[in-house]
Amino acid sequence: MAAEQKELQKYILDFEKFEQQVNGQNNAPVHQMRKDAISAFKDMGFPGPKDEEWRFTNLKPMLQKDFKPVLQSVSHPLSIEDVDQFGMDDLEGARLVFVDGFFAPDLSSESEIETGVQVTTMGSLLESNNYEVIEKMARVAHHREEVFTALNSAFLNDGLVIHVKDGVSGEKPIHVVFVSTKKDQHQVTFPRMYVYAGKNSSLKLIEHYVGMEEAVYFTNTVSEIWLEVNATVDHYKIQNDTQDSYHIGNAYVYQEKDTNFNSHSLSFGAALSRNNIYARLDGENSTTLLNGLYMGHRKQHADNHLIVDHSAPHCNSHQIYRGILADKSHGVFSGKILVRQDAQKTDADQANDALLLSKDAQINSKPQLEIYADDVRCTHGATIGELHDDAIFYLMSRGIGKQQAHNILTYAFARNVIDDIKLSRVKTFVEDMLDKRLEQDINFVK
Repeated sequence: MAAEQKELQKYILDFEKFEQQVNGQNNAPVHQMRKDAISAFKDMGFPGPKDEEWRFTNLKPMLQKDFKPVLQSVSHPLSIEDVDQFGMDDLEGARLVFVDGFFAPDLSSESEIETGVQVTTMGSLLESNNYEVIEKMARVAHHREEVFTALNSAFLNDGLVIHVKDGVSGEKPIHVVFVSTKKDQHQVTFPRMYVYAGKNSSLKLIEHYVGMEEAVYFTNTVSEIWLEVNATVDHYKIQNDTQDSYHIGNAYVYQEKDTNFNSHSLSFGAALSRNNIYARLDGENSTTLLNGLYMGHRKQHADNHLIVDHSAPHCNSHQIYRGILADKSHGVFSGKILVRQDAQKTDADQANDALLLSKDAQINSKPQLEIYADDVRCTHGATIGELHDDAIFYLMSRGIGKQQAHNILTYAFARNVIDDIKLSRVKTFVEDMLDKRLEQDINFVK
């Protein structure tokens, strides 16, 4: 607890320094929101082992590191070629790059943004005293209910606002890359995105988190996605941070009637990662797909928490998560389906499957159903297992080496999630990441 309180106090002092840099905003509504958020952060404090939602994830190693908030934009050393190395440089569409939490126009391709899709940085809105959009943000992400959302809101300084106008179909994806660069100091950044899909619109969005080699950092991110009537959003989050970094992300989704939200969470990096997704279906005939693949090796810790809130009738939701854990890695999955009293005719299912490739790998799985309606169909399930010796023997009997047999079966396990990825370039990227991971020297179950 001493470490947690010390780190808590450090962020409060950092916030006081941050306040001195926001001249002209002190009386603006956005800064009132910041102050309310830091107050909420102070009231909640960092979660510990006695917190039910965090009991399988130990934050102590992260809290012991002295992360310094990046409070203002500075010149960066990156070139377009440096960003290209993280993959998908040949993806059709716009690429928007943030370096250490701040927008980098010299590395971005804003000209590829389609007509009818408005993209603005929060930094530019703050500089022009345009607070209208930013004031709407807390409608979805409630900083008084989650401590890391509160911390992100307190240090809100830059980020991305995407508005798809009514009737606009965004055919080309928007690829947003968040890069952490500092190798000589530990830093924390607070990426923020607000996405508004208008009536009868569609959007393809990729969030991509990476870091320069050997960089040790903490990324605390919040994304808010609002879907108006009959809107569709395909959202891809690729977390491929450095092996010594920390990543905690919160995504909040609000769906009006006849909407479709498809989420693909793909986690490969970070020493410790936590992805929270809160989806609320608040209009009839809406559908949510939460599709996820997480991989761990060495001593990585990957935690996924999902809550799907069915507030309206005739809605569907599907949670499909698969984890591949090797060496001494640890996975956590908590998936909750909440069906409120008025949400009759709900159809919801949840599946979490974990493959342990080492005797030292482990998974904690917690599927949950909370149902207050009586005319619903809800299912949930979890499986944990190893590769079957018979399947390995079968492949080896046909001239396939043992290592390759392991790889084939592991890839087949992940195939169920990969096949649901609609963007072909993202699918090939994930397949390449899986191949690279399987080529590494990991401790397979004997």
